[in-house]
Amino acid sequence: MISPFANDHEVLSLDGLSIENGFDRIYLHGELFIHRSADGLQQAHALKAFAERLVDALTTSPAESAVEEHHTPNSETIDNPFA
Repeated sequence: MISPFANDHEVLSLDGLSIENGFDRIYLHGELFIHRSADGLQQAHALKAFAERLVDALTTSPAESAVEEHHTPNSETIDNPFA
């Protein structure tokens, strides 16, 4: 398991999803299909463990204001057009 923001060379791979570490940001690339199976459960636990570490890192060491202002993306939830 990687330690968020600790370095810029660690990568966590979950099937087709890559989570790359950085000193000031975390990069997510690819896609991950979580099936209702034992493997899917294992992937979900790994994703949850990373998310908890990420939240802990952000909580215990807040980002500098210059980094926060760099890019704040807007997000919205939309219906899946392929469903």
